[in-house]
Amino acid sequence: MVECMTDRHAGRESWAIPWRQFESRLAALAQEFGVGTSSGDLTFSAPARGGLIALKLRRGELRVAGGPWSSESEVTPVEAAQRLCAVLRTWVPHPALITVRAAGVFVNRVAALRLADSGSVGEDAVGHRRYPACDATQVGAVSDEAGERRAALDLVVLDHLRMRCGHGLTPDEDGDLAIEIGGVGMWIRASPDASEILVFRPIAQGVPVTHAAGAEAEAFNRQHVWSRLVRRGQVISHVMEVPADPFSPDLLDQLLLVFAHHHREVRRDLLERWGDSVVG
Repeated sequence: MVECMTDRHAGRESWAIPWRQFESRLAALAQEFGVGTSSGDLTFSAPARGGLIALKLRRGELRVAGGPWSSESEVTPVEAAQRLCAVLRTWVPHPALITVRAAGVFVNRVAALRLADSGSVGEDAVGHRRYPACDATQVGAVSDEAGERRAALDLVVLDHLRMRCGHGLTPDEDGDLAIEIGGVGMWIRASPDASEILVFRPIAQGVPVTHAAGAEAEAFNRQHVWSRLVRRGQVISHVMEVPADPFSPDLLDQLLLVFAHHHREVRRDLLERWGDSVVG
């Protein structure tokens, strides 16, 4: 396993670019419906955050709703987008990690924001999310085109991490890249359809297949959008999915740091629940 030195401030300026783009898309969408008598909601959430913040449109009037960020009076589309983004940037480092749920007039246009749907993420959290060491028997046959995209993404990620971790970094026999950041070892690979980069580490083994253990893992998965506990037999892995379409080196760098920090917190929490079953 290669120790990787990742600058926690790398790419900070470039992180501002996707936020500006997202703010512009949000303002444009609000402007599109902020006339007449239209009504609808856009409710935003982010991983590991208990709260929600929403843009509410009622008969053509826009308001922001959510704790101390609520606006009592009507706001313009630009003001609404600025206020929402100011909050969301304190929650997550990149807009790709935000999820949104749409209602009313926004349902058919929410795709313009280019965010994950929080409803579908929640429904799919236990049974459908991808996980490490998956193969064609588990996710369905991978087309030749998808295989080519995955191989290309693997090469791009390898080239980037070699710049960060040293040119001695090579894939292991499973095709995974093993690196260490901040004392936390992790493995990295492209997802079968090359839409995500999977970052994972076994966190518990020998955990009995019981209703209580399953309920705890499911509760964790409902709370965290991008970070998952995934069982394979009696081994449970901690998995993070990094958006990779398009691939952003800066986003990967930052989320590897986030994963290392978050893994330590998750491990401490699970030690209290599963004791000696927790590893790494």
